[in-house]
Amino acid sequence: MIYSCAVLFLFKNTAMIKWILRILGILLVTLLLLSIIAPTEHNITKSIVINSPARLIHNEINDLSRWSNWSPWDKMDPKMVKTMGAKYVGEGASYTWKGPKAGEGSMLITQSNADSIRSTLKFGWGEPASCQFVFSNEGAGTKVTWNMQFKTPFPWNAFSMIMGFDKSIGKDFESGLAALKTIGEQKAVDAAKYGGYSIQEKDLPEVVYAYKREVVSMQSIAKYFGQSYPILGKSIGMAGAKVSGPASGLYFMWDAKKKITDMAAALPIDKSIILNGSGLGTISLKGKALVLDHYGAYELTANAHYALDTYKKEKMLASKEPVVEQYITDPMVEKDTAKWLTRLIYFLK
Repeated sequence: MIYSCAVLFLFKNTAMIKWILRILGILLVTLLLLSIIAPTEHNITKSIVINSPARLIHNEINDLSRWSNWSPWDKMDPKMVKTMGAKYVGEGASYTWKGPKAGEGSMLITQSNADSIRSTLKFGWGEPASCQFVFSNEGAGTKVTWNMQFKTPFPWNAFSMIMGFDKSIGKDFESGLAALKTIGEQKAVDAAKYGGYSIQEKDLPEVVYAYKREVVSMQSIAKYFGQSYPILGKSIGMAGAKVSGPASGLYFMWDAKKKITDMAAALPIDKSIILNGSGLGTISLKGKALVLDHYGAYELTANAHYALDTYKKEKMLASKEPVVEQYITDPMVEKDTAKWLTRLIYFLK
């Protein structure tokens, strides 16, 4: 009975089936033809002139934690979750992302110098894309060129043509560069006022620090760090936690007259723990803060602290202890002190 009904259905609907098959055939032929004529290699380039020194713009791109301030893809997918690598500034910096709209992928900075930043992007499909930012002088400002090169293999290149990859990514680049221009030009205004530094007011997420604290003479700070970090690292491991960021210094008191400081060698960790031992402990820090990036030798950070004090007075802000210094660049790897990045954080009351 069922067999007879099926035969009857096919007999009565033969014309419809032929029509559907004909449409599918046309679609397949069309896709094949598009695959033949559509490019498999893509090279997208957009530029903008920003009235700001190249170094200020460079910092926004070189530091992956700042991409959320201007990246068009972050705004496109607010539910996207980004996970920073062990290093997130300069060559070797990386992060991964996952979101309902952005999909999954990763980014790695492969080269970073004053004139350009190069990176690779891996998506959930296809070959990695090559991306670069190039900085060049343009009058009193900086021309920033954003380029991406990637491939879509045959026959999937037909879909990239239908979906207009080149055009849509080009619009994303224009949006990102426009946001970068706004940020860069504001930073140039701030830098002119605060000794060449750019200062941000940010709401920072919680970070748990393990520390070893003591009152030491200012001339002994480097020695104290050298003695404390190995002890701290061992204690963290024994407590079952992992270091989750750059080595840091916490300053609870700074007495310039007596030349002493109540300070701690600190390491951010991935979870709360209890440490036992002389001067050992943990502290959780979060909230509104002033953030300043200092490039150069540690001995010159006094100028950066002075700039932050000037900013506080002008804005009538009050900070609270401890002052945080994050030593993001590893001096054992980077020998050029001009490239050493120290991030200063003043939490506000």
